[in-house]
Amino acid sequence: EEENENLNQAVKYYESALELNGSQSSLYLNLGNLYQKIENYNSAVSIFKQGIKMRDDFAPYYIGLGESYLKLGNYDEAESALKKAVKINSNSYYGYYLLGQIEKKRGNFDQALNYYSQSLKYNNNYVQAYLAEGRIHLEREENYRAISRFSLAVEKNLEYTESRYYLGLAYYRADMLEAARAELRKAL
Repeated sequence: EEENENLNQAVKYYESALELNGSQSSLYLNLGNLYQKIENYNSAVSIFKQGIKMRDDFAPYYIGLGESYLKLGNYDEAESALKKAVKINSNSYYGYYLLGQIEKKRGNFDQALNYYSQSLKYNNNYVQAYLAEGRIHLEREENYRAISRFSLAVEKNLEYTESRYYLGLAYYRADMLEAARAELRKAL
């Protein structure tokens, strides 16, 4: 509750700062990100669009816009914004990851895997992309591939319990019960 209050306070601060100095592009990015944190995605869309009007060559605006559209379920607009982001910054691992999320939501798992692979090409420590790949393999009952991806996620961040949970689940589905038990214990 206190964090929410602080975020709302920060939103008011940035809104006031934008009124005073609307030419400072970082204000749009920060305010858009704050709107995302408080899950006000429509306001985030509006602010990121304003930022793009000021500076249409800045990939983080398009990333924020695409992510906001994704959260709103507007996949076509999200895809358009994110493709602009990765065109501007071709090594935007997060942009590729979000494109993968869109394709997964659309049920295009092969295309989603391609985007996750692109994401990992530019940041091979990005645990969320390994998890996303693993979850697709798990859904497809490709348990050994899932184990491989979840193992990499665990290797990249030993403290992230979600990786261990999914690794345990993949071991379980592969009928590797001792390994499943060991990973699921570590996840607790």
